[in-house]
Amino acid sequence: MERRFDASPMPPEITHAVSPSVLTPAAVIQTYDDVEWEQFALEWATAFDPPYAHLDRIGGAGDKGRDIVAYAGDPSSDCDLDIYQCKHFAHPIQPHEIWRELGKLCVFTHRGAYRVPRRYRIIAPRGVGGSLADLLAQPERLREGLIREWDAKCRTRISQSEEILLEGALLEHIRQFDFRVVGYIPVHELLAQHRTTPHWLRRFRRDPPARPPADPVPAEVQPEELRYVTQLLEAYSDSLKSRIPDLASLAAHPDLAGHFKRARTDFFMAESLNRFYRDPFPPGAFDDVKTQVYDGVVETATASHACGYTRVQETVKAAIHVPLAQTDYTPYVQPGDRKGICHHLANDDKLTWVRP
Repeated sequence: MERRFDASPMPPEITHAVSPSVLTPAAVIQTYDDVEWEQFALEWATAFDPPYAHLDRIGGAGDKGRDIVAYAGDPSSDCDLDIYQCKHFAHPIQPHEIWRELGKLCVFTHRGAYRVPRRYRIIAPRGVGGSLADLLAQPERLREGLIREWDAKCRTRISQSEEILLEGALLEHIRQFDFRVVGYIPVHELLAQHRTTPHWLRRFRRDPPARPPADPVPAEVQPEELRYVTQLLEAYSDSLKSRIPDLASLAAHPDLAGHFKRARTDFFMAESLNRFYRDPFPPGAFDDVKTQVYDGVVETATASHACGYTRVQETVKAAIHVPLAQTDYTPYVQPGDRKGICHHLANDDKLTWVRP
């Protein structure tokens, strides 16, 4: 499977009426119209590794044979580019249905409207028929077929304002054109690659990702933990009415040392949730859960308590029972995440355990 690229703004939410829970993804994509098929293709193209530097959806009148253009670098530079031609027909694509598109490719690269692409791929929800698959595997036959079919399929059908004769420099361009750049992407590869994007679950509502186990807690406190750790030491000191100057001093207080160990475990569990969210879900998923937890515990955290340590305990207890809005990502939130998010909020100074 060809893999590459990312960029461009993400497409809007899916609006088609077919229930993905009834149809398989392969059947769902057959229900799309031309516009949504291009949207699906744009999502698919964000899964390439390494990512494209820029994706441009051009499809429509005046696209010059380019529905999606994917750039390996700055579009204004002389970087490699790939072209994806989206065809949404009620049947597999046949040879007679691609001559005009190949004619556009040759005419507009000859005229300098865009560079000869590194790859030109046809993508269709029902794939290509056997005859076209065979033809695309034989570049010389493809060239011969385009020349043979020019008058019938291209001469008056590429432009509404001019008749394009196959002669002179254009004919020579086609004779020299490397038709090995032309091919297609099988449907199963399109779906397999789309499955790796954050758009798959939202679009098809199936195959939810499995959350991996949390990483082990580092033996030493990490720089990114310093603020919530400092806050915990202040809370413990407030409880004892005696300052705990450093972590080593916790050894004299087994209950507090146990609490501190659990707090770090919860902090890193929540951090593992944050990392897990980054790939299959839209940006901001973890921040959304943090906001919901904050909204659910802030009254407890700002209420009067006997000491800072009690405030920590009561706030964390409240977090476990905070109702979360039903989204694609909230079912993955576990009790340890909720407790750990309290420490993330303390790390951000959004929660303070010892009140002035």
